[in-house]
Parts: sequence; structure tokens; C-alpha cells
Amino acid sequence: MDKKFSTCRRNITTMAISYNTNSFLFIIVLLLLVPINHSLNSDDLVSELTILRARSTTGVIHLSNILLGRILSVPVPRPFTLLVFFDSQKLHSDSEISLPTLKNEFLILASSFHANNPANNNKLFFFEIEFQESRASFALFGVKSLPYVCLVSPFATDFERDSIQMESSDFSRHAESMAEFVEAKNKHTVGPIHRPSGVWGG
Repeated sequence: MDKKFSTCRRNITTMAISYNTNSFLFIIVLLLLVPINHSLNSDDLVSELTILRARSTTGVIHLSNILLGRILSVPVPRPFTLLVFFDSQKLHSDSEISLPTLKNEFLILASSFHANNPANNNKLFFFEIEFQESRASFALFGVKSLPYVCLVSPFATDFERDSIQMESSDFSRHAESMAEFVEAKNKHTVGPIHRPSGVWGG
């Protein structure tokens, strides 16, 4: 196992303590509104996510506080699973956690899933979210360290409690071990990993 991936979890307390009052107020508003405001139905949300995915060059949707609120507004069970990569541009220069490398592997995972499942790719959506833009969402998921990737099932209501987090071993063989995590934790089959020519993995 590559040492930099076996020791890639580094505490980022500076991120945790930078959650401000506005972040928590946003969360409170979301939690108050979600039970009574189901104005967006599941089909509309899936259509919206499909359009956002098509607009993305990587097939990975950029998740924001507002989009997360729309997802939360749909009653459970939602008709899809979320796989979310939590990112921080400020930590991309930190070689110990190798966020750019892990994010690239996440993008390869997503593109492989879409290539292998063209007729059934609306059951699993891939998201990436940036800390500086969406601190409230990081707080809602309870993210305290990076790297952090989690699977959110259609039945999840409390995203911190109900999400399934990838462990360091799930990053060890890059996209290949991430695919094993996805297949082990839900019913979706990723299929073989397709890499650009010359890109090492597994």
C-alpha cells in the first residue's frame, strides 16, 4: 500500500473551528423548512441533477448549500444515492493528504460508472463540494478532517449520522478500492475502471 495513502488522514481542526454563526443558522433554517416544504418532487430533482451532470465536463456535480437544501427538501426515500467528495482548495498544496490525487481518482471513478452504466446512471449521483463555498454543508455532514468521502443512501435523513464514510483503506488502491466501497455499501455496480492512457492506478 502506498504510504501516503495509508497515512492520508490529517486533522484539519482549523476548518472545524472556522464554522461561523451563519453556517449554523443556515443549517437550522434547512432543518426547520425540510419537514414542511416538499414543493420539489423527486422526478423534478432527478431531472435537475441530470442536467447539472450533463453540463459538467467530469460528470461530477458541484454541490452547494442551496442544492443540498433542494435535495433535503425531497421526501425519503429519495430515488437515488449520493457519493460526495469533500474538498478544500487551500489544502491542495499539502502533500500529506494528497487531495488533488484523490479527487482525480474520484473523477475517474465517476466517469467509469457513467461509461459502464449508461442506462442506469440516475440511481447514483457523484458530487464534489468546496469548503470555502459551503461551510454550512460541511457542518451538516459533521466533516472535521480530510480526505472525506461519504455515501448517502436514499433513506438518510440525518446526513452526519446516516452517511457511510470511506475509510483510509478505501483510498488505498485509488479508484479501484473506491469502486469496491461503493459496490459493498449499496446495490450499484460500478464496473471496470477506465483510465486515461498512461495514468497509473490500482
